[in-house]
Amino acid sequence: QSEEAPAGIAPAGPMSFQDLKNYSRQKESAGKQRQEVAQAMVMGALLNRHNAEWDPMDPATDRASTENLICALLQAPPPAAE
Repeated sequence: QSEEAPAGIAPAGPMSFQDLKNYSRQKESAGKQRQEVAQAMVMGALLNRHNAEWDPMDPATDRASTENLICALLQAPPPAAE
C-alpha cells in the first residue's frame, strides 16, 4: 500500500534514480514558474507605480506605459557568456 506524495513533495522512503530525476525536473519547473510570476509582479508594479487603481489580480486596471527604461532592461535577454 504505497501512497504517492503530492506534486512537488518528495515521497518518503527509498527512491529510484528515475524517481529522483523526475522529482528534480518537477522542482525545477515549479521554481521557474514562481520566478516568472515574481518577475511579472515586479514589472507590473514598476509600470503601474503611478496608477493608484492598479490591482495585480485584475488586468483591466493595468494602465502601464511600455516606454519604461527599467522594464526594458529587465525584459532584455541576458548577455551571452563568452
